Amino acid sequence: MDPETGRSLVIAGPNSLRSPDGAWVVEFPSAWIGQPPYEVIIKNGGGGKVVGNLDIQISEDDAKWDWARSAFCGTSGKFIAATIDSVQAFEIPSGKKIAEFPTAIWQDPDAMKTDPTVTVACSPDAKRVAIRSGARLTLHHLN
Repeated sequence: MDPETGRSLVIAGPNSLRSPDGAWVVEFPSAWIGQPPYEVIIKNGGGGKVVGNLDIQISEDDAKWDWARSAFCGTSGKFIAATIDSVQAFEIPSGKKIAEFPTAIWQDPDAMKTDPTVTVACSPDAKRVAIRSGARLTLHHLN
């Protein structure tokens, strides 16, 4: 919604994240609503026009994931997407994958048995990514 006019700017689903400046919306699929193939849509935050897709493969199990654990890197045009077993970085609005973080360096194997939750954060300048898996918190450089 436009805070000044109250006009609707973008219609987005429940699994959507909006960039801090409102320029972009990344909308993840919902297995409860959609059908395969599952796509991650990138929308213009000012009008809702679809401008692309993230270069990511989404399984039916991934479509049930809480995508709110993903993150924009401030207004840098970079986005970090996290699932139980993958953390990847993307350029926005092209959707091109620019990095993938190997599970061996961030995943807490003990947590995978009881709480497989993975949460990410990204610095506003897109130079650092934090990944939390169980009791393990790791910091990574993003080039």
